[in-house]
Amino acid sequence: MIPLPEAVRKKIEAWLPHVLAGYDYPVVETDNIVPNLIAPAITYHVNSAGTPSLYSNTMLRTVRNADGSLDDYWGQYHYATMAVVLRAHTDVEMGRMWEAFIRKCLSTRRNLIIYLDRVRFLEILDSKHLDPERLDSGKNLYWAQVDLKFEYEVSDISDAELIKTVHNSLEVGESDQLIEWDSEIREVELAVKIVAYVAPAA
Repeated sequence: MIPLPEAVRKKIEAWLPHVLAGYDYPVVETDNIVPNLIAPAITYHVNSAGTPSLYSNTMLRTVRNADGSLDDYWGQYHYATMAVVLRAHTDVEMGRMWEAFIRKCLSTRRNLIIYLDRVRFLEILDSKHLDPERLDSGKNLYWAQVDLKFEYEVSDISDAELIKTVHNSLEVGESDQLIEWDSEIREVELAVKIVAYVAPAA
């Protein structure tokens, strides 16, 4: 398991829907599910150490810097989960809040792009209504839990002296024509395909 990078955690927290059915609910991070927190509200807890998803210490991307140099980022993709608890004082409000939260998660799923944000929302793992609880104030607390799954990147710039560009040249026939080009290596392997057509002699 590899801890969730702080920058990735902030991206997830910024994405988390909180304006639901026209109301901006306060968002509280906690790993305590007891019903003594504020309501209505959205509480959440992120599993900060995820299991590997794809690849193992491989080159994930190449980034061009302002000076024209290239940086290779090596690392892995991992899964993380977030447990979200929606809290309301009435069953009717809970129903509206719950339905709006699910719909917002699905409609904004592409707002996190893994190649740009280093994280993406994958799916809703589970969604369930919890039994109401009586608060010390005498009010009832209605709540529902929604478990979300994310994929995130853990990477760093390689310190190896790797080939980043390849110079190619191609002579055409018996003439002095010479075709040259430079290719940037953006993946572990560089695939080159040349299609030639030989015209019949006049």
